[in-house]
Amino acid sequence: MDDDISYEPMDVDLSAHSASVMDISYTSSNIDLSIVKTEPPEQDYYVKESSLDVRPETINRLILNNIQNRSNSVTSTRTVKKFQPFLLLSLTLLIISILTHQIVNFNCCDNLNIEILSHNLKTKLYGQTVAVSNIIEALESQESRKIILFYGGTGVGKTFATSIMLEKLLNHKNIYHYTMPSFLQTFSSEFMLGLLFCKSAVLVVDDLTRNDILNIKSPIKELMLKSEKLSKNITIILIYNCDVVYEEFLRKCDKAFPSELKKSLEGINAKKYFIKFESLTEEHLRYCIEAEITDRVISAKDVNKIVKNFNVSLDGCKGVHQKLQYMKIL
Repeated sequence: MDDDISYEPMDVDLSAHSASVMDISYTSSNIDLSIVKTEPPEQDYYVKESSLDVRPETINRLILNNIQNRSNSVTSTRTVKKFQPFLLLSLTLLIISILTHQIVNFNCCDNLNIEILSHNLKTKLYGQTVAVSNIIEALESQESRKIILFYGGTGVGKTFATSIMLEKLLNHKNIYHYTMPSFLQTFSSEFMLGLLFCKSAVLVVDDLTRNDILNIKSPIKELMLKSEKLSKNITIILIYNCDVVYEEFLRKCDKAFPSELKKSLEGINAKKYFIKFESLTEEHLRYCIEAEITDRVISAKDVNKIVKNFNVSLDGCKGVHQKLQYMKIL
C-alpha cells in the first residue's frame, strides 16, 4: 500500500476534570500535521462552603440522640425484666390448668367384658373356633404383662377379630392402636399417658410381616420394662401376616414362622400367647358374603354365582364388602 499507517496505543484519561486527544501518527506525506488543534481545558468545579449545611451542634445532636436511644433501650429492658416473673407465673398456671383438665377427664378402660366379647367373636368371626377360644383364654389370664400374637394368612379374620375386641374402646386413653410402619416412626412410650394414669393399658400393632419380627422387639421390650417399673398391667397384641407366595401365586404360612416369632421375643419378661388363624374355606367365604347382604333378598342360586367371583385361597374374606359394591350388589 502507498500509505503506511501505524497506530500508537490510545492514551485516554477518564478523570472527571480532564480529557486528552488520542495520538495517532501517520507516515504518509499527504497529510499535513503542522496544525494541531486542542480544546481548552475544562473548568474545575468546586463546592461552595455555603452549599453544605454543617453546623457545629450537629455532632452534639448525634451524641445526644445516641444517649437517648440507649436510655430507652435500658428502660425497655428493665420493663421486660420487671414483668418476667408475672409472665412465668401465668405460663406455669396455664400449664398446670391444662394438665389438671387432662387428668380429671382421663377416660380409662380397666376391664373388658369377656362375656360380650366372646359372644361377638363366636358369632361374627367365621372359621376360627380354636382361635376364638385361645383369644378368650389369653384375655382372661391374670398376668400383669402379656403379649398376644395373632398370625395367619390374608383375609382370615385377624384384624377383624381385633376390631371386635376394640369396638367402642378406642375412645379410652389407655387403648392404643398402630399399624406398621407408622408404629416404628411415631411410637414413644413417653407419650403413653394411659400407662401412667390408668391401672392398665392395651397396645395393638397391626400389619406386621416377617420382616418386622426383629424390628418390633426393641420398643416392645422398652414398654414392658416401663410397665414393670410403674407396676402397671399391660397387654400387647401383635398381628402378623405370615403369607409366603408359592407357585401359581398360592400364599401359605410356612411351619417355621411360629418358631421365628418365639425366638424373636426371647428375653422379654412377659407371658406370650401364640394364636394361629386357619385358612378359610369356600363355605366360610359364603358366610362372609351372606353377612354383607342380609338386608337383600337374594336366592341361594344367586349367592353361588357371587361366590364364584371370589378366590378364597388368595383373599379369604378380605375385601368382600368392597367387591360387592363394585359388583353393584350392595
